[in-house]
Amino acid sequence: MSPAKVAIAGMTGKFARLITMHLLKHPDVQITGFCRTPAKLPAEISSNPRVTIFTASSTDTDTIREAVHGADICICCYLGDETLMIDGQKALIDACIAENVPRYMDSGYTFDYRPLERGVAPQKDFCKDVAEYLEQRADRIKGVQILNGAFMEVVFAPFYGLFDAERPALRYWGSGDEMLELTTYEDAAAFAAEVAIDRDAVGYQSVLGDRKSTKEIAAAIERAYGTSIELKRLGSLDDLYAKLRATMEANPQNMYAWMGMNYNYHGLNGSTYLPEKKDADRYSNLKLTKLEDFLGKYNIGTLKDAYMF
Repeated sequence: MSPAKVAIAGMTGKFARLITMHLLKHPDVQITGFCRTPAKLPAEISSNPRVTIFTASSTDTDTIREAVHGADICICCYLGDETLMIDGQKALIDACIAENVPRYMDSGYTFDYRPLERGVAPQKDFCKDVAEYLEQRADRIKGVQILNGAFMEVVFAPFYGLFDAERPALRYWGSGDEMLELTTYEDAAAFAAEVAIDRDAVGYQSVLGDRKSTKEIAAAIERAYGTSIELKRLGSLDDLYAKLRATMEANPQNMYAWMGMNYNYHGLNGSTYLPEKKDADRYSNLKLTKLEDFLGKYNIGTLKDAYMF
């Protein structure tokens, strides 16, 4: 049986909007959410009679408690700095516990960061902090974490460093045969919605749309757009790691200087691959997008901007 009520924190974000639209496909689900600027929400969400929106920031405890009251799960879609991602989530978890919300989906939505030591992928250390916070309170609330590999849209973004739309080319590290695990935003959101209405779904939950090597991605692009694509090898994975660490040490506070390399390295080296058995297999209604189908939704000129849509 579907839960009667789902609470969503950070409603105006892209991923939150996608999750909301998938939840609304279930006619017995009521949604409450909060965000700082409800006017940014599309009318199809804000005017839906099954959606109630509260105006609140991550520190507005009283309003947050009102928003999560009676919910069967709270889905966090925060995206921001360390203060928001750690302190903001801890405060949200505390509010959920105070209102007896039984499950909390944290704002990770990423590759399987669990094997990584702290400091190796700093932008994912907050996931470890929040997971530990939830574990310490497991008698009051159950944590839910969505693992989806890399977002398919993001690997074509300029900051990722793989796809050069102008040439066009793929600039890669390693042999070109290492596998990337890819899931679209849409599919990850659809999976998150299914997990949200599944009362038995707790802990780490995995979904995977496709697995492709750089060489296979290049071949798929050529088939999709009828154009040749240059493959330019930049060095070994060890070379990438050396450049990554040097950039991090030189620019520790400028995450955007090294974030793409960090995702690229840990996505390719096998350390963050998802569990072999995917939890998404439980939901027969999910139709996950393969790379070729994804490419068919864009032309080669707009592919680099897919992550922004």
